[in-house]
Amino acid sequence: MSARNPGKSRLPSSKAPNLSKHLQSGVNQKSGSEMAVVTSRGITLGKGDSRYWLQSGKLVSDPRWAGAFACRIQAQGRREFFPLRTSNKSSAAAKAARIYTDVAALGWDEALKKHKPDERHSKTATAGDLILAVQELADVRPTTLASNVNAFRRIVAAVAKIDSTKSRFAARGTGRKAWLAAVDAVPLAIITPATVEAWKLSFVAKQAAGDEIKARSARNTANATLRSAKSL
Repeated sequence: MSARNPGKSRLPSSKAPNLSKHLQSGVNQKSGSEMAVVTSRGITLGKGDSRYWLQSGKLVSDPRWAGAFACRIQAQGRREFFPLRTSNKSSAAAKAARIYTDVAALGWDEALKKHKPDERHSKTATAGDLILAVQELADVRPTTLASNVNAFRRIVAAVAKIDSTKSRFAARGTGRKAWLAAVDAVPLAIITPATVEAWKLSFVAKQAAGDEIKARSARNTANATLRSAKSL
């Protein structure tokens, strides 16, 4: 810029608000929690805006509802899971935005009565709850996460004595959805060191059929499955 024209070095007043938006952190300075996201265009998206929930990772697919979306709302030092009961992402995003707005405006108690009226909030945690939480927070490759989740479900199904038919591997049809729903509904409380050890012993005995070489291979398989599942 020329020293003779210092005025040209200033931003036009109409651009100044955009600059301030680019500098927003989107963080609540009191709580330290993320309150909004600033887009590349400098537009701040709060959680009450459906566009916030359309961003990658903001919604999760809930296997207990045949692939429908779900969200987790965090506000006022509290966090709750909400099934959105729709597989349409735009509709799910709009619902998530409404829920957050109600939490902020009405408080947790009233928002829960409105959006989860039939649910007992002290319900027992299930295998599906753990998987959903891991899918939201895990910082690993998708293939690694999928492998770990499959190993965990395999053990849960065996402990809960849920039949594993060939239909659970089918990409289409209701067999896999029904199997996933049954496994994910299993209470975490029954997955104990004792029940897991019983699964391992049963698995090895069934695979070995009295053959020590097969028994060694089965133990290796069981241990690998356990390591993968425990990583959750």
